[in-house]
Amino acid sequence: MTLSKNLHNKAAEISKPNDHQGVWALLGPEGGHFLMEYIAKTQGDYVEIGSKWGGSAIMAATAMDMAGRPGTVYCIDQFSAKVISPELEGNKLLVEFWAYVHEWGVQQRIIAFQQVTPPLPYPIQFHKFSVGFIDGGHRFDEPIHDFILLEKRITDYIIFDNTEKEEVMNAVSKALESGWVIDSELEYDCGVPGYGDNTIMALRHE
Repeated sequence: MTLSKNLHNKAAEISKPNDHQGVWALLGPEGGHFLMEYIAKTQGDYVEIGSKWGGSAIMAATAMDMAGRPGTVYCIDQFSAKVISPELEGNKLLVEFWAYVHEWGVQQRIIAFQQVTPPLPYPIQFHKFSVGFIDGGHRFDEPIHDFILLEKRITDYIIFDNTEKEEVMNAVSKALESGWVIDSELEYDCGVPGYGDNTIMALRHE
């Protein structure tokens, strides 16, 4: 079986519904496979803005393991999901994040920062990453601010989730103006009723 097929199967496994009725890995099998392919074919560290329950972080770390390559997964999130579920106030979401990370056995790969962006966390302000994933705030200029935060730190690919949203596409337009080009995109179903179709897009720097 090829690495690509194995990655797809693993993405589907990670995306299976759990106590949160499937909303913890919102990329779904297809979106997760898309992300994992880019991580598997690059070298270097990975950073994501927007982690929630840890689905994408677990996929990223697992892709590194399956590709047999070194690398660290850096996660940046407020880890406060009161708007999603009132029971997840305070640090409860961060506790659940680490519980899932340990469940999948990839804790040695992952470093998480609990903060709002911008700025980047101080320990990684000048760090370089092969892949950056932007899936944080989707309102107003939040996606643009996240792109500006990462654009000088990424060596290979920047991946935007939810490019079906106007605010995220505004950030993509900013990236195109800055010399990035669209490498590929995918429309996928995250599997959560009411969310509709989502689009994930990878950009590379020319």
